[in-house]
Amino acid sequence: MHRSRQRVQGALVQYPGCGAVASAAGEAGSGGGHDVVAVKEADHARQAHTPIGVICGRYINQDLFTKGTGIHLAMHQRTVDAYLNTTLLLLLALTAVALGRPSTETHLALNRFTDPAFDRWFAWGTYLADGWVPTVIGLVLLFVRWRCFLLLAMSTLGSSIVVQLLKRTVFASIDRPLMFLDHMPGLRTVPGVEMHLHNSFPSGHTTCAFSMCLALAIMVGRPWAGVLLALFAGLLGSTRIYLSQHFLQDVILGAVLGTVCAWYAYRLCYIGPLSTKPWIDRRPIGRQNQ
Repeated sequence: MHRSRQRVQGALVQYPGCGAVASAAGEAGSGGGHDVVAVKEADHARQAHTPIGVICGRYINQDLFTKGTGIHLAMHQRTVDAYLNTTLLLLLALTAVALGRPSTETHLALNRFTDPAFDRWFAWGTYLADGWVPTVIGLVLLFVRWRCFLLLAMSTLGSSIVVQLLKRTVFASIDRPLMFLDHMPGLRTVPGVEMHLHNSFPSGHTTCAFSMCLALAIMVGRPWAGVLLALFAGLLGSTRIYLSQHFLQDVILGAVLGTVCAWYAYRLCYIGPLSTKPWIDRRPIGRQNQ
């Protein structure tokens, strides 16, 4: 048993990319039952030594990619809570602005804060909430673990299906701001931006932004990431209002849908039935750990 512990510790010294792994394995010497956990953690450390793993290991808690022990689940939950609390505060503030006045009046009031100096940033920044962004990230995650890939795929693809169904069936008759110019005299638009007219409610870009950012926050596995990524998702959602592609309530519902879909994907991949599948922490593409 002593030799087994030495081999685990030796592996951790050889692959020092994850401090959390080393700490967990260092405690394994106190009991034979913990050696299995230490061996598993050393296995994750070997994976972190791949090129992508080295990059991710600097910024992402690799230990938190897996279901792991209770302390790891607690860190996941703290990250999710930080994201949800920040999103809730954003939604309460936006709802307070939207209540008590027509959507066109609210939009025209917000439109007064636009400025040509920020037009280019908002025009290009809105593309970060396009579907191609989670697609590219998902391709990278194919070299990491199934759990990460499925979390992002279910979050963004699932929320996209929901929002498109709502836009084209239940709320198909709701038009975008440009169709209400007679109610918003003096509305300023950004030159060079292709304007859409129909299927306004809810905002698909905002839905994608909030689902993608929650999934990424869970992968980072730090509460501060939950706060920052929730604020970043809110910023991406604001680009849709700035560009007059959506009303405020479109963005509010989009944020709710994206967050709920990503939260449900988290429950499935980290707590629910998928979390215990033997393949969930294997790498979809590339050599598997021995």
